[in-house]
Amino acid sequence: MMKVLRIDHIAMAVTDLKAAEENFEKRLGAEKMLSVKREDTQYTVSYMKWGESCLTLVQPDKPTCFIQKDIDKKGEGLHHMGIEVENLAEAEAHFIAAGGKVGPKETIPGVRSEFVVAPKNNNGLLLQVIEFFGPYKDVAAPVRYSMLAKDGHLQH
Repeated sequence: MMKVLRIDHIAMAVTDLKAAEENFEKRLGAEKMLSVKREDTQYTVSYMKWGESCLTLVQPDKPTCFIQKDIDKKGEGLHHMGIEVENLAEAEAHFIAAGGKVGPKETIPGVRSEFVVAPKNNNGLLLQVIEFFGPYKDVAAPVRYSMLAKDGHLQH
């Protein structure tokens, strides 16, 4: 049985990061924590504290970025939801037993392991399923992302 612990983050695809940050600060009371430019994925992500969760705003930096392709196809808006699970292997077995397909798996040693579940398996919602390890487990998402940034392990 899969045990979901919490929503870790909700990721929004945006075309203007600064305007989106201002909007979510003004309208939703989110607080910007930090931004990270990812050359490998061709996007910039802004981490915003939103209660005990995080809102991440993802802006493509190049036309070839997969986020830009998603925006071109669907427009700005919800890109994916990250959920934290107690045991990633159990979560994977659960999704497969329920007829879903899990996507690429990634591990950052000592930090987390994850996989994605395609939107067609979840009524249109792309899920990033994550198990955190060590000091990054069992803390609120804003605390976790601040720790990861400080430790040099921040990857979205």
